[in-house]
Amino acid sequence: MKQISYKTFSRRTHDANHQLQRPNVCQFELTFRCGLHCRHCYTDCYNTPRFAKRELTFSQVARLLDKIRDSGVLWLCLTGGDPLCRPDFLEIYAYAKARGFLITVFTSGQALGPRVIEYWRQYPPFVVELTVNAARKSLYEAIAQTKNSYAKVMTGIERMQRARIPFKIKTQVTRDNQGEVPRLEKLAARLHVSFTPNYFLNPRLDADQSPCGLRLTPREVIRTAYGTDMPAVSCQRPALTRPATGAGRAENIFPCAVCSGDGFYVDPYGNMVLCYLIRQPRVNLLRCGVEAGLARLQTWALSRKFRSRSACRRCALKAHCSWCPGRAFLETGDPQAAIEYYCKLAAATAVCQRAG
Repeated sequence: MKQISYKTFSRRTHDANHQLQRPNVCQFELTFRCGLHCRHCYTDCYNTPRFAKRELTFSQVARLLDKIRDSGVLWLCLTGGDPLCRPDFLEIYAYAKARGFLITVFTSGQALGPRVIEYWRQYPPFVVELTVNAARKSLYEAIAQTKNSYAKVMTGIERMQRARIPFKIKTQVTRDNQGEVPRLEKLAARLHVSFTPNYFLNPRLDADQSPCGLRLTPREVIRTAYGTDMPAVSCQRPALTRPATGAGRAENIFPCAVCSGDGFYVDPYGNMVLCYLIRQPRVNLLRCGVEAGLARLQTWALSRKFRSRSACRRCALKAHCSWCPGRAFLETGDPQAAIEYYCKLAAATAVCQRAG
């Protein structure tokens, strides 16, 4: 049998599904439960017993996995919360594995017990992405707001490494741990795994804005991400608009893959959404097929056009900006609203990239 590289396989599969107008990727939030209560977490507002009672049963999850796989999806991300907090996680994982998904798991590492590790050793995931927000016990547990949590994640990391399970380390960089990035880089290097820092914080899904108070300033993001302090970087809000050259065609507000149909999200209650930050509109997949649900959501997304005088529509720094309608909606209630923080960060990023 002729072998091909994963890169070639992935490209061919994506292209084939694109031609057939079929999705490739699903991110399935199995639960909002998590063993941690991180200060910056955007889903922790739903990490309560009351919301856990509403979650899908195993049989319902299996029904949805059947629908998702039959729709053409091959790449499945099991996430949360922490999906390993479900008592039936291994049963769900085994079912998804039997359906032929390439599975990525997002986890805090708090529930990486021997049973999970041994099963993964025999039937490994494509990759496990492990969130580690500090390399020191005191800081880790201060961010997680959970005692005795550091030892659990470090034990889980050791178990995964001994079992040779593919994993990566990522961290959410906040005002709490911005000085911790070099230690985390060293930890990842010692483990011979990749390390990815993320600098973007969002409000919680219930619109609680408190995580935004933990954001690094634009200058701090530049210093931490690029390893340099640029004296020429302006952290003042830039002029947002260029002179209009005519009314022109209305542009769609979504700059991401939301409108492409390549992927979608499913929440712990069986609802399909196009964006992990915009939870309405939604389609319940227990009562609807993936194709029909995706068509309804895409129709909605394609109808969202910029207002003629929208600042973000005509911004000269658009190519450097991390603004998106999901972030705008969660932070302001208006998916077209400019967010001053991202305006300043775009200005700083543009100067840094031109200098580099």
